[in-house]
Amino acid sequence: MLLYYCYPRGDVSPTARKLIKDFGTLPNLLDAPVQDIMSRGGVTENVAFIFSMMPELMKRYEQSKWKGRRKFKDSHSLAQFVRPFFIGKSHECFMMLYFDNGFRLIEAEMLEEGTLDEVKTYPRKIIDRMLAKNTAYVVLAHNHPSGCTVISEEDIELTESVKKWAEPCGIYVLDHIIIAGTQSVSFSTKYRKFPGIRDSKWIEN
Repeated sequence: MLLYYCYPRGDVSPTARKLIKDFGTLPNLLDAPVQDIMSRGGVTENVAFIFSMMPELMKRYEQSKWKGRRKFKDSHSLAQFVRPFFIGKSHECFMMLYFDNGFRLIEAEMLEEGTLDEVKTYPRKIIDRMLAKNTAYVVLAHNHPSGCTVISEEDIELTESVKKWAEPCGIYVLDHIIIAGTQSVSFSTKYRKFPGIRDSKWIEN
């Protein structure tokens, strides 16, 4: 349909089939650089640009739906909020949500960007950011571009370390959300030691 509106009087089916065949999946196509789409798809720069801007457009669309609505009643609503931040990310990224002592969202910050299957971040840097934001509660989040929903030992070790160093500062980790494609995993639903939003008095910002 996008191609049809770019070439309203032409047969775009062969081009559409070629694009999907060459790139394998729609996400691969939309995440590709403009020059790559042009050379492999045989389309103009304007057409390639329209495809490449779609992930950012979808991300902004999803984020805008939450504007003025900061009520997180469970880990699922948290996952819905953070998911758009990872749209178009083909590598692992790590972000944090900071909340004040009234459970109001202060800020959502993308802290690190890594490789296809790893993002390195350090508890010291995380604690420094928490203190800088004057946060009382924090939710960690990162993505698994592969779609794997398994919580790794590294994920557990990092989260435990952050909890250990944050609590003496009066900062509490409520959850760690992992976005894996269309699925999500929550530490608070997996481990009793994470209180999660369920056991907190969250209010709308």
